This record gives sequence, structure tokens and C-alpha cells, in this order.
Amino acid sequence: MGILRFYLALCVIAEHSNSVLPWLVHDGLESVEIFFMISGFYMAMILPKYSNVMEFYFNRFLRIFIPYFLICGMILTLSLIFGIVWGEWLELEPFINFSVAKNSLYATFLMIFATFSNLTIFFQDLVLILSYDLPSALNFSIDLSEGQYPFYKYLLDPPAWSISVELIFYFFAPVIVKFTNKKLLLILLSSLTIRIFFYEMIGVKYNGWIHKFFVCAIALFVMGIFSFRLYSNWLINLTKKLPINLQISNKYYIFYCGFILLFFFLTKFATQQLGSIIKMNYAYLISYLIWMAIIPILFQLTANNKLDRYIGNLSYPIYLIHTIVIKISQIIIPYCSISESWLGKISALITILASVVIIHFFLNPLEKQRYVLAKTLSNNEWSK
Repeated sequence: MGILRFYLALCVIAEHSNSVLPWLVHDGLESVEIFFMISGFYMAMILPKYSNVMEFYFNRFLRIFIPYFLICGMILTLSLIFGIVWGEWLELEPFINFSVAKNSLYATFLMIFATFSNLTIFFQDLVLILSYDLPSALNFSIDLSEGQYPFYKYLLDPPAWSISVELIFYFFAPVIVKFTNKKLLLILLSSLTIRIFFYEMIGVKYNGWIHKFFVCAIALFVMGIFSFRLYSNWLINLTKKLPINLQISNKYYIFYCGFILLFFFLTKFATQQLGSIIKMNYAYLISYLIWMAIIPILFQLTANNKLDRYIGNLSYPIYLIHTIVIKISQIIIPYCSISESWLGKISALITILASVVIIHFFLNPLEKQRYVLAKTLSNNEWSK
């Protein structure tokens, strides 16, 4: 399933810049929500392997926060270098331009709150939809392009808002994954009901605003859990009965990737066509039901493929670092007389190369220690 995660990360880059791949791809909204489904699938799979809940929490903490702090450090460093040398402060520009004297105490408090969110990841989903608009003060910005002073600009790594939503799911995951199918179905239907209420109240244009609320996003995580149960209760037994091994080896991996990318294109094309018949919001939901069946199949095909796993592991640093790369590329491209249409492709290439470096030199050396440290911390916690 690594190729899917890698592909979705590229789709997010395309959403924030322009074309990365020369064909129709999933938009940022779909990509993030499919990521949520994948997260639900993986949590349902790995949670039974932990000896206690605290080991799971510590492991997730280290898995999420080590790359996040590392990349935030890189973003701060690059922003300082570009600011001092060229006067382009990148992600630090809102902080540099902020003046306590020119802003109310209320606005200053909100800026501090955004800073706290940068340090902890928590509440970034809330910061993303807050704005300070005179004279009405605090507002919820349904459309990020609106609002006098949107506070998402104070996020060092804006895509991390979705990580804050995932952290909420991780907190409840040890309980949720044990629920019966009936209880999960009740959660799913309740979450979808809230979504539909927002769909009809807000409208199609602001669909992306909805998945920033955990009560709406939990439907995707639950779909992922159902997807894993489909895999564990049906697909594994089915593959055991087949006369051939369906595992994709490295020898055929390039052909597999080509076929899968074509399949991704067809799923997006079908969703788009369905969206021309019904509201796109509902076309998305129908497509997610199909992804519930697709995810376990992709996982089964590449479960033992180390190359696919490596490619999938690139998705997290790609997701975190791509916005700063895009901003730098927007500055450099005009000086190189390169067409703006290449922004997405150049940003994607630089982001992938940077992610390879991050994985190889920083994250992989810490991977084994992460499991040992998580177990040690959990044991110490339980022994108190």
C-alpha cells in the first residue's frame, strides 16, 4: 500500500501548487480523507500487537513528533536564512510582521495560541479555521481565502492540521478498534449524518472545511477499521485458497505501479463523472465506500514488499515538508526563467529528494530505538 500513500502525498503537493503528474489525480480533500481511512486500517491492525495502551501511545508519539519537530526545525532554519539574506521570511513572515502595539490583546493571545499549537500539533485543526476580523473579532473562517487576519498563517507547517485530527483518533483508537461492528456502524452513521447536515447547510463549495472536525472525520477512520476487518476476516482466508501467490515482488513492482496509477486515474475519473450527476460531496462518500475494498487488496499485494514499504514511508516527510519547498520554489523559479507551470513538478522532485535524505540519515537510524524507547517508557509508566 506504499504506492498509494506516496501517490496521495503527491496529490497534496499538486493541490498546493499545480500539476505534478500529467493526468487527472485526486484532489487534496480526497487525499487527506483516504489517508484517514489508511490510518484507521493500520491502527486496527497494529494495536493488538502492543502489550499495553501506554506502549501504543508512546510509540505513536515518537512516530509522529520526531519527524514533525525535525521538519519544523528545518522550516525555521530555512525561513531565517531566506529572511536574513534575501528578506523573504517564508513561514516566519506573519510573526515578523506581527506587532503587539498594533493588535489587540485578544489578537496577541490568539497568536500565542497558534504558537502553542505549532509546538504541540494539537488544535491546529482549530487554528486553521480561526480568523480575527475587525470589528467582529474572532470568527470561524469557512473559506480560508476570506477573513482579514486568518490564523492559519501562523502555522509553521499548515498541512499538520490533519495530524492533529489523527492524534485525537489515536487517543480513542485503543477503545474504538475493540467495538463490535454494530457500535462502529452506529458511529459511522452518526458521523455521516453530521456531515450531511453540514453539506446541506454550508454547500459543496466548502466541503474541505468539514473534514477538519473530528466528529466528521471519524467516519473515515471507522471506514478504515471496517476495511481492516474485511481484510482479516475475508481476504486473508481467500488468498490462502488461491493456487498462486499474489504478493508483488520487486521484479514486477514497476509494472504493478503502472497498473495501480492507471487504476487511481480511473477511480478519480469515475468519481468526477459521478459528481456531475449528484453533488460532489456525495460522490466522494460513495468513492470512499469503494476505497474500503481497495485498501485491503493493495495491502495484501505488497504486505511483504520492502520497496513498497520504503516508498510509503516517504509519504509522511513529503506531506510535512512540501509547503516550505513550494514557497522556496516560487521564489527561485522566476530567477531561473522557468515557466510557473513547472512549479508542482519541481516542488515534488525537491520534496521527494529531501524526504529520502530525512528518511535515510535521520528517521531510519532512530526506527529501532523508537520501539525500544516506547516499550521502556510504557513499562516505567505502568510500574509507577
